[in-house]
Amino acid sequence: LGTEVATVRVGIQPNHVDFTVHRNLLARSPYFAEALQTTQLPYIPIGARKISAFATYQQWLYSGRLHTMPSTKEAPAADRSPHQTEWLNLKDIYVLGEFFADDEFRDRIIDTMLEWFRTTPADDRCILLETASEVYHNVRSSSPLRRLVSDVVAWHFNDTQIQEMALKHTTHQLPVDFLADTLGKLSSRFQGPGVTPFTDKPRSPVITSRGNCNYHCHGEKDCYKKE
Repeated sequence: LGTEVATVRVGIQPNHVDFTVHRNLLARSPYFAEALQTTQLPYIPIGARKISAFATYQQWLYSGRLHTMPSTKEAPAADRSPHQTEWLNLKDIYVLGEFFADDEFRDRIIDTMLEWFRTTPADDRCILLETASEVYHNVRSSSPLRRLVSDVVAWHFNDTQIQEMALKHTTHQLPVDFLADTLGKLSSRFQGPGVTPFTDKPRSPVITSRGNCNYHCHGEKDCYKKE
């Protein structure tokens, strides 16, 4: 790790929190690699990012582990299940990882999201509709997270949930890009001789992507799983 550390300031003063992190760990991110060379301040400001998300990032830098499940000591939100709360945490740290351009961090989060999908009851997946706007507004158009969210909705939402999506569309609660992505995939889901879309097992990329790099962003670089 070395002995040199840097301070990362998260949030807007006076409602900010300073984190101390070894420079060698921060430099893995292109964002921080540049900031460490160019900042004229005694800290690196990252603006109005979520403090809890950066705390998870810092913990991951040191431990290599993602801690996204809500603690049993935390009082659960009245309208959120533990699975839904975990999705909110995963979404927040993925957005942060994209801001930092940390490919390995994002790839590990995506794999955790795929495991979240596998273990989360269908009714709890409605949280994806609630967060679609935030996802689409905070990541690039080419982001794997956009693709994953629209894939889950298109291939795995039931009739009632699809109708809820239609209602949100009429009240302008969903991004146009999300609707375009999802409706095109819904069309593919409905096609095929004798297919009953809401009862047959879908030919879903979410399912076929388990264990591979379909939603990863490392490009030509080696996947972290090969390390």
